[in-house]
Parts: sequence; structure tokens; C-alpha cells
Amino acid sequence: MSKQKIASLSHYIDLLLDAICLVDAEGFFVDVSAGCERVFGYTRDELIGRNIRELIHPDDLEPTMATADRVLKGQAVTFFENRYIRKDGSVAHIMWSARWAEQDKLRVAVARNISERKHVEAKQHAMYSISEAVHAADNIEQLTANISHAVSSILPGLKLSITHQDGTADLADLTVSCTHNGRLDAADQALFEFINTQVAIAVERHQLLAKLKHLALYDELTGLPNRSLFNDRLDSALKRKQRSGGSLTILYIDLDGFKAINDTWGHEAGDIVLKQIAIRLQDSVRSADTVARLAGDEFVILLEGDGPAHSPWVVAEKIVCNVEQPIRVAEAELRVLPSIGLASFPTDALDATALLRHADHAMYKAKKTRNQYIYPPSPAWN
Repeated sequence: MSKQKIASLSHYIDLLLDAICLVDAEGFFVDVSAGCERVFGYTRDELIGRNIRELIHPDDLEPTMATADRVLKGQAVTFFENRYIRKDGSVAHIMWSARWAEQDKLRVAVARNISERKHVEAKQHAMYSISEAVHAADNIEQLTANISHAVSSILPGLKLSITHQDGTADLADLTVSCTHNGRLDAADQALFEFINTQVAIAVERHQLLAKLKHLALYDELTGLPNRSLFNDRLDSALKRKQRSGGSLTILYIDLDGFKAINDTWGHEAGDIVLKQIAIRLQDSVRSADTVARLAGDEFVILLEGDGPAHSPWVVAEKIVCNVEQPIRVAEAELRVLPSIGLASFPTDALDATALLRHADHAMYKAKKTRNQYIYPPSPAWN
């Protein structure tokens, strides 16, 4: 290739998408290629003689000047990234390669606009951060805090609001809204809308998971813990008692007369009775105790209290008094009577399975006894 052909390559530099910049030691543009307009939004004539500091994003000025000093000292720099304010006010993410040309006393730099790539990365980071934040949350307050922290680093100035229509802390029927303080360029507006959508999707997914978790652990009809959750709480309680000492008692409850209600009045009436009994059982114990529905008309209660006021027999008597009160269904007053079997740790059994079996057997004995509804009878009755 002739020297004339080689020299002619300089005529094609302006076709490059990147901008080639010549900057003096004080930071003034000496010359730039035509690609500067694609990168910075300014024409060549608008940039020559202008100091590069005027275009650098304020938050990136300090690290950029530190990097410029390294170039002035003869160190070649590649893949340095910072942000510039374009002529239209938008923010451009720039990747630089630069070196010092000693013979000309100039910094020779190539600038590439990587804004599109950075916004794609921001979207990916937003999806990951939002997903991670949602999975780590158990309530609205924690959910809002986690997501707000995640998105604020991606899009500063963004404010997130997650509220419940009735002011409770349930992860259901939530309203999600995102607002932003300050002006957004087109790219940041697109990112804002993307984050807003992703937050709404993530919250909706979290609501669904919360509902599925609730269905897995709670009885659908009464809202009480189901067998699975009760067993988990019983195991935990036994471990605590084994470590620290003390006792606990299981009350196994079956409703006499419930089958007749279902047969005579129908299952809808039976469901009303079960829901009312669930409320009465909860009213008969402390909030720290666990009332669960095992199946059908069988309920079980875990008592961890000590002392005469929390005696299992006192609680059982209270249950009998509350449960035997009539329940109005349509025009009828329906009644059921509880049969209650008691089993205590460590007196009757040492593990969960044996305790439940012992309480179940005691409940059947209570059915046969019929004079007290509770078995074994309280020591005070003997």
C-alpha cells in the first residue's frame, strides 16, 4: 500500500462511531473527530476550546480528574468509565481509552457512548435486586424498605410507596406506586417505568407466595393453624421444654353432636358451627397458646402456661362452658358438646407423636365418661 493511500485513511476517521479527542494538559479540547456529536451531542466547533470539566457529571468529576493526572504522568488508561452531560441535558455513560502524547503535549483519547449498555445492565440489576429484596421480606414495612434500598442505587431520587387499603400489614391487596423527584431524560424515564412495572410484578408474586404459604399452614375454613403448623409448633415447644425444663399440655377436642348438625341442617350450617367453635376456642386461651384444627370436628390446643390460673383443667372447663352455648344458624339454635382429652409433657409422654396419641385416647375416654366431658379428671375433683 502506497504512502498516499495510507495517508488517505485520516479522511475516514470521521466515520467512526467513537469520538477521538485531543485535550491539552489544562483539559481544553484542541481537536475532536466528528463522532463527538454522536457521543457528547456537541459539534466539533462547539467543543474546541472548551474545558472538559464543564461536561463531566458533577458526581464523577473527582475520579475523572484523578484518572487524567495518571494519563499526564504517562500511564495509559483503558476502559475507564464516567458520565458526561450532553448538550440536551441528558446523561451519557462514556468509556475511555487515553494516553499522553509527549511529542505533542496532548492527551489522545477515544470516547465511546455506552449508555445503552449501561441501561440494559441497570435493568438486569434492577430485576435481580427487586427479586432479592422481595424474597427477604415478611411484611409491608420490610418489603418497602428492601425494595426502596435496592432501586435507590439504580435510580437516585426514586421513591417507593407500598400501602394496604385497610392499613394492615398483610401482604394482600397492596397498592404499589413509584414517584421520582427531579427531571428524567428519556432513558431514565424508560428505566423508571421498567422499575415501576417490575416492583408491581414482584409484589404480586410475593402476595401469591404468601397466600400459598398461608394455605399450606392454615385451615381454609376456620383460619386456624392446620396439622402441619401445629406439629411444627409442638416440636419447637418440646425442644424448649427439654432445654429449660417445665411442662406443656395438649388438649384434644372432638365435638359431640356435630354429625347430626351436618346430616340435619347441611354442610353449610356445619361450616358456620365450626367457624364459631374456632372463635370460642381461641377466646378460651391466651394468645401465646396454639389452637389448631386437625380435621373435621377435631381440634387440638397446645398450652405452655404454668401455675393455677393456667391449669389445663381450668382451661378445659372454660372451653366446655364456651363451646356448649347455642349457636344460631338461620332460625335454629344448634348446640355441640366438647369431649376433651389431656396429655402432658413430661408426665404422659416425651415426644410429639406419643403426646398426641395419648391425648387422642384420653378424648375417647372422655366421650365414654360423659359426666365431666374431660379426661383425665382434674386432681382437684378427686
